[in-house]
This record gives sequence, C-alpha cells and structure tokens, in this order.
Amino acid sequence: MNNKYLLIVLSVLITISASVFQKLVGPTHPDWMKTDISGQVYKYKLPRSNAGEFLAPIKIEMPNSSVSAKVHYKHYPVIEGEEYSVINFERNDNELIAELPHQSAAGKLMYYIELITPTESIFEKKDTPIVLRYRDPVPIGVLAPHIFFMFFAMLLSTLSGLSAATGRLDYKIWGRYAIISLIIGGFIFGPIMQKYAFGEFWTGIPFGWDLTDNKTLIALIAWTYAIFKCKTQEENRVFFIFAAITTLAVFLIPHSVLGSELNRESGKVVTGMISLLF
Repeated sequence: MNNKYLLIVLSVLITISASVFQKLVGPTHPDWMKTDISGQVYKYKLPRSNAGEFLAPIKIEMPNSSVSAKVHYKHYPVIEGEEYSVINFERNDNELIAELPHQSAAGKLMYYIELITPTESIFEKKDTPIVLRYRDPVPIGVLAPHIFFMFFAMLLSTLSGLSAATGRLDYKIWGRYAIISLIIGGFIFGPIMQKYAFGEFWTGIPFGWDLTDNKTLIALIAWTYAIFKCKTQEENRVFFIFAAITTLAVFLIPHSVLGSELNRESGKVVTGMISLLF
C-alpha cells in the first residue's frame, strides 16, 4: 500500500478510536447496569443526559412482574437540606418506566434506583448517584456540521502529525486543512450549538472554565503556533507533530466533565463539574 494511503487509514483508525473512547468514558454516557434478582441477571441502562424540552424517561427491561421500582432524586449540585423525592415506576408489559421532571438547560438532577422484590429492596447507585444533565434540543443543521468538522479536524490533525513524523512533505497541507476544519467546527458551529443547548455561546476562557470550550481553544492555539512557525523556520516538523499530539490529547478528554451548569440561585449558566465517579 502507498505510504500516503497507509497513513490515511491509520489516521482514520486513530480518530475513530479516540472518538469512541471519549464517548464511552464521558460523564453523559448512559450507565449500563446489571442487577441480580433471585439468580436472574437483568441488564438495563440509566441515562445521564436528557435532550429536549420534556421529561427525562428511565426505562428498565423487567419481565419479572413481581418486581417494582422507585427512583429517588434531588437537584445537583446538592442544595443543603434538600431531601430525595421519590417517583414510582409504572409497568408497561415487560418494561418499568419512570419520568424525572424537566429542568432548564444545563440543569442537573442526581438519582438512584430502588428495585423492590417480594422479599427485599435492591438499591442501585445509592452510594454514587447518577448525575443527569439536561439540555435543550439542537437542530440537526447545526449539530451535524459541528460533529463532521470536529471529526474531520481530528482526522486531518492526526494525518498531518503522522506525515511530519514519517518525513512526508504534505504535512503542511494537512495541517492547514486541520486548522480550517477546527475553526469551522469548534468556533462557528460549536458556539451556535452551545447556544441552542445551554443558552450561552461560549463558557470557556475568559468567561469560564468549560472544558469542552477550553480544550478546543488549546487545540487552536497549538495549530496556530505550528502554522506560524512554518512561516518563520525552515525546519518545523516538530511543531506539527506537537500540535497533532496536543489535539489528540485534548480530544481524549471527555465532554462535560467541566461543563455548563445552571446556577439555580442566579439563573445563570456557569461552569460546573460532573465527577467521573458518577
């Protein structure tokens, strides 16, 4: 295989792997559960993100009709003195369904599940409650190009770094395309998407510490520096390699660890934290 196409294939594999890793370890990815009831294991997922102006559904596949369930929830961050509220699951054939109340964009609830059998109550996530973050719907015309250009920027960044590391002369071309894609995806469609989802265009530096915004900014700075060095120094491969490594590193950081959070007292969206332990 031609060296160029080999690097393209490798770049695609690295980009896909990084994207999957980021999604799987992110704090808004559903929490997959396994509960043993009388020797029978039941599998289901508990949501950690809710998109749209509606109640947040929790669904548990439970064909055992003798089992019922409750969800215990309260606001996050925890308000001093606030007790857990309780909602009973309703049965729909083989499924138990409960709906947590709607919250404003960037609002959060924390919750855990109680499964009730004829002989015992089984608590899931009581010690480490799940944090559920709410956002408003984002039009597909904004979401799709944001995802595409961010993925493409990561792909081109990786390709530029690998090309520079292997001595290919086209690393500069891929680097320039990478920064263009990054600007379109992260600094045009990104803020528009965040405005739809959380009501704010930008909550990174200098307005806040939103990790998603700031890691995009770090990638832009790294590539701007590499492109600048390209014009001022004859030998500059190391800067492109550094920019590619920096971009890969920041893209591996999950979204929403330090993300938008509604301050219920002020009504403003601020930078909050969802612990990965949740």
